[in-house]
Amino acid sequence: FMIDIENDILNPFKHTFYVVQLALWVSYGIIYRLIWLGYDYYVPPTAVWYLVYICGGFISSSLLAIIYWKLRDNNFYVQFAAAIIASASIAIIWRFCFNYIDFHYIDAAPPENLHFFRYIIGGMSSVIQLLAWSIGYLLIAYYFKYKNQQTRAINAELQAREAQIKQLHQQISPHFLFNVLNSVDTLLIKKDTDNAREMVARLSDYLRQSLKDTTSYSCSLESEIKNARSYLEIERIRFGDKLEIVFDCTNEADNILVPRLILQPLIENAIKHSISNSLHGGVIEIKTTILDDCLTISVINRCNGSSTFADSHSESLGIGLKNTAARLDVFYDGRAHLDIHKQEPDEYMVTINIDINEVKSS
Repeated sequence: FMIDIENDILNPFKHTFYVVQLALWVSYGIIYRLIWLGYDYYVPPTAVWYLVYICGGFISSSLLAIIYWKLRDNNFYVQFAAAIIASASIAIIWRFCFNYIDFHYIDAAPPENLHFFRYIIGGMSSVIQLLAWSIGYLLIAYYFKYKNQQTRAINAELQAREAQIKQLHQQISPHFLFNVLNSVDTLLIKKDTDNAREMVARLSDYLRQSLKDTTSYSCSLESEIKNARSYLEIERIRFGDKLEIVFDCTNEADNILVPRLILQPLIENAIKHSISNSLHGGVIEIKTTILDDCLTISVINRCNGSSTFADSHSESLGIGLKNTAARLDVFYDGRAHLDIHKQEPDEYMVTINIDINEVKSS
């Protein structure tokens, strides 16, 4: 909306600009006329004099608008210099043309000894008028530019929040929910109500924790580890003895801010491509360390026997890692990166390395 107004009012290639300019210069002419009438000892200029003067101002300001519109994407200093030079130059030309018409056609009695400087008499007042017009034009342009940037920032924030909400829903995989509910059904058939209740309770806690604050893009590492623990506890009930969970996290990193649910896709990939495909299951280990102002978060999965993980550099795994790497890059402004390593034939490790020198804490 603001961009449309800017284009209509400030764009010298739109008819609305000339309507506004005409109203401005006519108003100026009326005010100028009233000022002249206030002097008893001065004879007011003729109507033709006013008409020629206003037309000159209208044409001059229109030429300035074309220059400023062409330079609207340049920096402040370029526009400021252009305003000084263009206003002075066009004002002198305006005054010369007006005085020439005034001397030779309106009064029809040109003064003697005419030379260039006689033709630009009163030029300083024209320079001041066009400078005032230029300042007003540029101030309005900068106001619209500021409002447009503010609007874009608000829209970007709203889009980011909407994207985050969608991401949160997408990260809670329907396949994962189906497996959990199917596991609950299996436990109930086996009349193992205790484990069924525990799984439902943990699922409820996990969903509540994941969705309790959809307006925040970040959380403390402690909160993220807690969320990952809840998720893995649900998976452990589902897989039983096939899944072993190990947490080795330093308390020094608890208050460091990380993107919310940054570990979720890494854990999902580890379970999907290793634990669930291994006959004897395996181990999921989450480890955090701080060394030389670098925070390292590792998600390690070890299989008890062969799995299909070695062949699973699949599209789904690649997308999950790429999305996580992209979130880290945006959140930490290039001060974090993600790596994947094959430690042993049946052990893989995904690491997140973060330069914590300028990273905020909660």
